[in-house]
Amino acid sequence: MKRAIVNGGETLKGNVYISGSKNASIAIIAACLLVNGEIVLDNVPRVNDVNVMLNVAESIGVKYKWVNTNQLSIDCSDLNSSTIGYNYSKELHASILFLGPLVGRFGESSISLPGNDNLGPRPVDLHLKGFNLKGIHADIENGQIKVIGHNKRDSKIYLDYPSVGATENLILNSVLGDCVTVIEGAAKDPEIVNMASFLTFMGAKIRGAGTDSVKIKGVSALNPVRYTIMPDRMEAGTFMIMAATNRNDITLNGIVNRHLKPVTAKIREAGAEVIESEGAVRVIGAHRLKSINVKATPYPGFPTDLQPTITAVLTTALNTSIISEKVFKSRFQHIGELRRLGAKIKVEGNTAVISGIEKLLGASVNANDSRGAAALITAGLLAHGKTEISNAQFIDNGYESWLEKLTALKADVKLV
Repeated sequence: MKRAIVNGGETLKGNVYISGSKNASIAIIAACLLVNGEIVLDNVPRVNDVNVMLNVAESIGVKYKWVNTNQLSIDCSDLNSSTIGYNYSKELHASILFLGPLVGRFGESSISLPGNDNLGPRPVDLHLKGFNLKGIHADIENGQIKVIGHNKRDSKIYLDYPSVGATENLILNSVLGDCVTVIEGAAKDPEIVNMASFLTFMGAKIRGAGTDSVKIKGVSALNPVRYTIMPDRMEAGTFMIMAATNRNDITLNGIVNRHLKPVTAKIREAGAEVIESEGAVRVIGAHRLKSINVKATPYPGFPTDLQPTITAVLTTALNTSIISEKVFKSRFQHIGELRRLGAKIKVEGNTAVISGIEKLLGASVNANDSRGAAALITAGLLAHGKTEISNAQFIDNGYESWLEKLTALKADVKLV
């Protein structure tokens, strides 16, 4: 267990270069299973979740190596199994993304139900529904998701909710074959677009990625390529929100501006100054933020992954802010820890009401997941005195070189 010691109250200034997207990397690693031959991926972040995804892939015969710090070589020519056991699937919910490509390539796959993370249960019913509507049998037997069948008929799938994982899995399953699949009600996230662009670059025929209607025409085979992962909009959003208060002044480089529109709009509304240029953004923090209302919803709404961090900075905003969480039922676990720092927050169902106070005071707190850890570090930087965060290792799951980046901004943070 790692502990982070944060001495708060200092103004942050400087530049941060944003790493490659963790979520896009995980989906694209799964997509590599559809190809024989070596694929080279650039801008892959060295974070724990990516390493776990690679370990799961290695368990079924995938060969990989880090060519340099952020360049990854993957070769799926010698896949020897379409079954992923519990010892691997329990480590990362996203391991379910291997189902689509394995069934697409071999006509069957079995994976132990992925372990639930600290965000609570993540149902797999939309994945199963999608496979069954394609004429591929999918069911759960004795804790195993079992999927058997080939893409033999045209199909149209309507998702009742824009699930990112289900959208990715169904696209991955549909790119090989001689039929057409249409996904209605699809998730629109930029990471899905990045994955679809990767597949298209290899020869897949995909239209509509990034809209709620995606059409995939199957092809006989894909070709290995070299591809660059998109920037991590969650890391960028975290630093933007962190910069929005306490008169901080942080410039982010290596971003895609349009991916950050919801964050830009909300921190501007709260009183921060945001100066955009191509591939970069400078955020100059207000002395004290104004209260705002934030609703975390599927893309293009405000990201649920950034809800904990914006909650943290609004604890010292003027008046009352309201946060609504529409994606994960258990994404308020950080609130109890923020209260230890003096925050005044009431939770009613999926809504948090924040009564802003003048200052937070350092205390001992505990992180439950990577986004919650980022929120507690943000709160610790804002607080007066020392904040000690237990289970700080969770932040390594989703943020590359986070300590070095914060140190470069003159933050007083250390690991013990």
